[in-house]
Amino acid sequence: MKIKILSILILSFLLSCKPTKEIKQEKLIIEGNIKNLPDGVQIMLMSDGKTIGKDTINNGQFRFSDSLIITPSKLTLMSVNSKTREYSAREFWANNSLTKINGNGKYLSGWNITNNTKNQKKLNKFINSTKLILVAIDSIEHLRVKSLQKNNRSQIDFYTNKKDSLNNIKNLKEFEIIKSDFNNEIAVDKLYKIVKFNNVLNKDEVKIIYNKLDDKFKNSLKGEGILIRTKNIIIPEKGDKMVDLNLFNIAGKMHKLSEYSGKYLLINFWGDGCYPTIKAIPHLNKLQTQNSEILTVIGISLDENVERWKNSVKSRKLKYTNLTDGKGSYSGSSVKYGADKGTPYYYLIDKNGIILENWFGYTDGVFKEKLGKHISTLKL
Repeated sequence: MKIKILSILILSFLLSCKPTKEIKQEKLIIEGNIKNLPDGVQIMLMSDGKTIGKDTINNGQFRFSDSLIITPSKLTLMSVNSKTREYSAREFWANNSLTKINGNGKYLSGWNITNNTKNQKKLNKFINSTKLILVAIDSIEHLRVKSLQKNNRSQIDFYTNKKDSLNNIKNLKEFEIIKSDFNNEIAVDKLYKIVKFNNVLNKDEVKIIYNKLDDKFKNSLKGEGILIRTKNIIIPEKGDKMVDLNLFNIAGKMHKLSEYSGKYLLINFWGDGCYPTIKAIPHLNKLQTQNSEILTVIGISLDENVERWKNSVKSRKLKYTNLTDGKGSYSGSSVKYGADKGTPYYYLIDKNGIILENWFGYTDGVFKEKLGKHISTLKL
């Protein structure tokens, strides 16, 4: 009888149980409302260099919906007008909540991006204090790109100098904000970018800020990048002795660059996200396999994500030595060789460790031009 009653009670409980409330998955929602931007302009949302969403302007509006694994996340918004070949881009921070974007015109630097993330609020302080300068820089960059397409050297130089002057003003204004509020991710990122791409700041003032940073920022890659750029770094040039480096391979074994002396060395500072770098890979493979008795090709990765670098070495089927120090373009080997501002960057070094050539960029025939005049038996 007791068993029967218990069974009835359990059955009643199961039948009367209300369904549990469905847990809503939090989502990133981006709502854009932009005036004076024509229909058809494509808006792309990117994370870590990869496109995670696309939309097209319709009546001034665009929208994205996604779930972020890491929050807050730094994202990039890009607009592309295929008719005029114009593009504009901007970084921002977001989490799995609502982000509102309002603006006027084609330059994203002039748009207002608001949400409840602390990082975006910090970033907006910088944006709001320099917005007019940022829009002017974007407009000049658009004119500079047009000049590049026409290969008009005088105009290219004019717009480049104009842009550099405005960047100097912007960086000085941003540094004033940094001095009053520096122990946060946004300020450290801003300071790092200023000292990396511009020498407008007094190094002693930068060192004072660095010394006041919390340890987590001092010990970060950007912190290391700030510190190394407060020092006087002499970049090796043609005729100089190569600078030795401590690096490791994909198995984690440490190597000194000097271990490879005795042959010609072609050092390739590279990153997987760069098209010219990737285009050069088959030619570097060929150089190594056909000239292994006289030449060693060494790729030094500027990807701070070691696992991603290892995957790239395997997926790209690189047939030459690949090393890294894990510091990306923040500090370390890239800064010592002046290869921290763009890839690919190459150094040709002779058997005695003397630099014969150094250059930025890859074009068809560049290896024949640069290596051929020093190595008479080179096979291409």
